[in-house]
Amino acid sequence: MSAQSIPVSCPDDGAAPARPHSPGMSVRDYLEMERRSEVRHEYVNGEIRAMSGEKPVHNRVAGNIYFRLETAFGDRPCAAYFEGIRLRVTPTQYRYPDVTALCGDAQFDDENPQALLNPTLIVEVLSPSTEAFDRNEKFGVYWQIPSRTDYVLVAQDQYLVIHYARQSPTQWLLTVYTALTDTLTFASLDVSMSLSDVYRKITLAPI
Repeated sequence: MSAQSIPVSCPDDGAAPARPHSPGMSVRDYLEMERRSEVRHEYVNGEIRAMSGEKPVHNRVAGNIYFRLETAFGDRPCAAYFEGIRLRVTPTQYRYPDVTALCGDAQFDDENPQALLNPTLIVEVLSPSTEAFDRNEKFGVYWQIPSRTDYVLVAQDQYLVIHYARQSPTQWLLTVYTALTDTLTFASLDVSMSLSDVYRKITLAPI
């Protein structure tokens, strides 16, 4: 087993320090633009960030995780989402994670299209252009979601998965997986999957 785990503490009550709302597009204008736009945009305190197109490996990894989650859920009252499901992190922050999942009733806002409010699992597939952002800023932002218990970062250029699992309001366990025989467990969803599930039909160089 190559997985290695270390505890990680988050500041105060588990929420990242709030960034001041910067001048820019209003939430109302952003939501109206998003309804008309063919390109997805994330919204961060007045700033708009266009979502770049996905590479085939990125799409395959996200699809593999989604498929494994839905297969494991079966007829249970759980759901997984990917490709274009918007997440409202705060009233002034909207993101598009690669995969989200939860058990129980999914809560959405009243916008069109709707945004998910209560994810349990959030998965981001890393790319060279977004890796630092997903590891640092997004993790800090996602700390602000009370329902979140698991945050997963998945590399698309090597066999590497980083899993943050909530242990308490201020404590997370970080586990790094690098072998295809390693198994990730999402206790809150009662789901396990191996790295070979994550990288199914994908051939990469070992780390």
